[in-house]
Amino acid sequence: MRKGKADIQVIANRVRLKSQALAQTGRPLLAHISDRVAYSNLAGQGLTIFDSTTREFAPLRNQWQPLLLAFDA
Repeated sequence: MRKGKADIQVIANRVRLKSQALAQTGRPLLAHISDRVAYSNLAGQGLTIFDSTTREFAPLRNQWQPLLLAFDA
């Protein structure tokens, strides 16, 4: 990392987007994943937000898109 060969991406979870801690990283935010009960409810059924195609989980799936695209790059 010190030699600039590794890139660091910031992903926020359970963080206020305007918090000082987030601003102090000096790096752009790649994704903000909100903390929702939906994750635990689905996990209890052995599912994820990607297993359900309902509109209810579309906003949560959209939060993950920047992160998933970064892994594909």
